[in-house]
Amino acid sequence: CENSWFNISCPLGSQLKLATIQWGRTTGRSVCPHPAARNVNCISTYAPDVIRRQCEGHQTCLLKATNRNLKDACPGIYKYLNVTHTC
Repeated sequence: CENSWFNISCPLGSQLKLATIQWGRTTGRSVCPHPAARNVNCISTYAPDVIRRQCEGHQTCLLKATNRNLKDACPGIYKYLNVTHTC
């Protein structure tokens, strides 16, 4: 959820390989409920590059999911970060 810490990791000796990265909102309030959560189709094209640079190939990744770090693709909408990965 927006303004929360995002933390993923792999076992010692392995590295993160990111499959999908989505920062924005594609559902209503069922994911990360908030008054500013509306059902929209808004996904950042900027955030995946930022997250890949910071996380891909590392054992762990910790970053804060904020508009400042990932840019505001949907002004006025409460966003969430969805990442799938393998090790």
